[in-house]
Amino acid sequence: MLKPNWLYTSSQQGLLMILMLFLATAISCLPLSRLKQLLFIACLGYGALYIILGASTLWRLQHGMLWLLPWNHPATQPLLWHKQPLFYSFTILAFLGLNHPLFMGSEVREGQAGLRRASKYIWWGAAIIPFLYLLGLVSAAAWTPVVSRNETQAAVVLWINAFGPVVNFPATLVLGLADIFQAVIFMVLFSRLLITLTQHHRLPPAFARINASGVPVFTMLVQAFTILVVMVIGFIFVPSLFESGNNVIEIERNTHKIMLASSFVLLLCSTSLFFTLPIIISFNRGKGRSIAFTINYKRLMLIAIALLGTGATLVAIWATLAQSWVTGISNEHWGSIILMVVFIMLILGWLCGEMPRLSLLLSDQERVTSREKTLREQLQEAYQQQGVLLLELEKLYREQAFAATIDPVTELPNHRAVMSYIDATLARAQAEHSPFAIMFIDLDHFKSINDQWGHRVGDTILYEVAQRLHANQRQEDFIGRYGGEEFALICANSDLSTIRKRARQLCTILAERPFLCSVRDNTHEISVTASIGIAVYPRHGTTRDALIEQADRAMYLAKQKGRNRICCSS
Repeated sequence: MLKPNWLYTSSQQGLLMILMLFLATAISCLPLSRLKQLLFIACLGYGALYIILGASTLWRLQHGMLWLLPWNHPATQPLLWHKQPLFYSFTILAFLGLNHPLFMGSEVREGQAGLRRASKYIWWGAAIIPFLYLLGLVSAAAWTPVVSRNETQAAVVLWINAFGPVVNFPATLVLGLADIFQAVIFMVLFSRLLITLTQHHRLPPAFARINASGVPVFTMLVQAFTILVVMVIGFIFVPSLFESGNNVIEIERNTHKIMLASSFVLLLCSTSLFFTLPIIISFNRGKGRSIAFTINYKRLMLIAIALLGTGATLVAIWATLAQSWVTGISNEHWGSIILMVVFIMLILGWLCGEMPRLSLLLSDQERVTSREKTLREQLQEAYQQQGVLLLELEKLYREQAFAATIDPVTELPNHRAVMSYIDATLARAQAEHSPFAIMFIDLDHFKSINDQWGHRVGDTILYEVAQRLHANQRQEDFIGRYGGEEFALICANSDLSTIRKRARQLCTILAERPFLCSVRDNTHEISVTASIGIAVYPRHGTTRDALIEQADRAMYLAKQKGRNRICCSS
């Protein structure tokens, strides 16, 4: 528009815009510390233009060299400002130009001190931005004819009208760089938004990757690629379908206006939601509390500002939909077209934002399910191993219990088991008033067997004696090794005559057949006899110790009388 002879075709304009996109993307990928310095310099230059222009305009107005447009002029009527993009853009940007800070990482990390510093930044920014735009508004009302222009073109025309053609190049350069840096700011801002969405699992993890300098290069490239596709479709592919000439340029301009208006409506809708949040938060915090607490001047001021911002955005949305930006499109069709494009943008946003999130959540769920399945299988295997270990442990317990009560040489119950069984039998006999007998069986001359044949042969004799006694054991009998070469036999429900008969049988079983033992590959016959002492409950005692003592005395008495005998306690 500034140079009609330059970039005459839509393809040339599209290529230049792509080149500017590459430049903005390259600048956006700089480290944040260096990028902030460049943005600060650009803001100083951009602000200086408006300050110089506004100061010049005010000075000339003060000296009567210029006059503002009258109040009844269409350009100055608030309800008709939407018909003049120049004045409306200056006014709306004065209130909505930059309504949130862009870089607040350190402020948030530094706690309350950082928040106070960020609050100062917001208030100073909210004061400076409207001041600069209002200076531009005053200059526009003083210098610019009422024509439809965009903000950059209107600013250049303001400078040319105020200072002459000599400032055309520097003003255009500064304003062009300002547009590029504005694109950089939006790319950085939306890269942070994409990272935040990624942290909330709404985008794939690749969007949160940063390089060694802390720059999300992948996110920047995705944004640049998306914008590139839109540019190629809107400014190269679509115009190439029509004939060359002014028709192509007009199609390109109309396409640009439709896309710009649709994006503006989307931006205003999100801004309206942004202004609505303080009202919702204030209302929710005030529930259930006293009126004195909920109604205070700070809260009222916040709600008033939020309502003002919401009203301004709603008016801006209505103005964008009600007034056509394209000459050949009626106001009714214009609103329908913009709403349709906005709907398509929302669908694309849902497909590009919500679908990847759902896909990511699904993949996460599948991964969690697979991990749970693996853990369940591992747990089942652990349970099986635990069952095997429990069986082994139970077997070990049984072996330990067996080892604790079984004599390893004779494989009969040991001394502890014998004493326990005597206690149990005594308690049962006392309860049932029934007799039982204790018989001590001591092998005769067993020490000489150990001395002559060795302890290994002695252990063999003990084992064979135990087997013979066990083989001739009745169901109600209990036999165990009391100690050394001495065995104990407890016979339940047995009187003295019965136990004497049982003792004679055992003496015969041991003496009638010699024991065979192998010594140095030679088999020897060894005869073994036994001396038996008997004590009967309750005749010879009513306690365990008394019965054992009487049976032991009787056994020693049998040895004194010549061994291989049976003696009963007197």
